[in-house]
Amino acid sequence: MKPLSKAIASAALGLFTQGVLAQAEPVFNAIDMLHWEERIFSTTTEYRGVLLDGERVVRARADDSASALYQRRNIDLSKTPYLQWRWRIDRTLGTDINERSHDGDDFPARVYVVRTGGLTFWRARVLNYVWSSSQPVGSRWTSPLAGTDTQMIAVDTGDDLAGQWQWHSRDIRADWFAAFGEELDRIDAVAIMTDTDNTGAALQAWYADILFSAQPLPAAGLAD
Repeated sequence: MKPLSKAIASAALGLFTQGVLAQAEPVFNAIDMLHWEERIFSTTTEYRGVLLDGERVVRARADDSASALYQRRNIDLSKTPYLQWRWRIDRTLGTDINERSHDGDDFPARVYVVRTGGLTFWRARVLNYVWSSSQPVGSRWTSPLAGTDTQMIAVDTGDDLAGQWQWHSRDIRADWFAAFGEELDRIDAVAIMTDTDNTGAALQAWYADILFSAQPLPAAGLAD
């Protein structure tokens, strides 16, 4: 795999079907398998719609692999700037891994937001929310594969919460400005990814309730 392909080629990614909340806010719900496509960066991570604790979720199993579920979407952040999702992992890669290095650039769970360069594909910028193995929650760093146009943010870390659903709500515009120093009015794509092609490990994660909204939403109905 070429180093740039994994981090930058994901600029065409996204994973949502349109829906409506009770408050009539436009949101995007990720549990519709019919609208998913896959982008393979090395070998295929297995993604399946499964029942877990009685609810339909997305299970990802990576074994020395890196591929993502994706869809191109033009998301108007003036209307729906908040991204929410749930995820769960079975374990991380351990605290000895250096995720800021080429060899350690693997994560049990990622959610991407992408702004492409229009017709200039390689000018895409990518913001990765990750479940980190070793970086502190809230830390941000430059992708060791793609450079300054791809930034990583650790929103969970370590194994203490493994096996439990975690809910996140992020202000995309605020995170984007902090990462790139520019105002953002739209994103062009979103994706999920579980990858282990650099470490050769086997990891498993689950994803659910991925959506955009006008306001941050409370964590409700989380499965333990």
